[in-house]
Amino acid sequence: MEAALSAHPDVVTSVVVGLPDDDLGQRVHAVIEATAVIPDEDLRAFLAERLARYKIPRGFTLTRQPLRDDAGKVRRADSRALAEGRPVDA
Repeated sequence: MEAALSAHPDVVTSVVVGLPDDDLGQRVHAVIEATAVIPDEDLRAFLAERLARYKIPRGFTLTRQPLRDDAGKVRRADSRALAEGRPVDA
């Protein structure tokens, strides 16, 4: 899923996280570091050409904040905070 998102020309990197959901337990959400604003519909259409429908995230959060540290490792706690709309510690 992250590889498919990375194929988009405006996506720098992405992290997929699970968010709490009353019906499903967890739902798939993508946090995307992007160079431009990408409408959710455009992301869904782009991913529909590359992934099975059930693999497409239910939601997206765009940011210009780096999602990986200097070593290239994912900042998963920060990514989850962004997805939940919480502030991220700098």
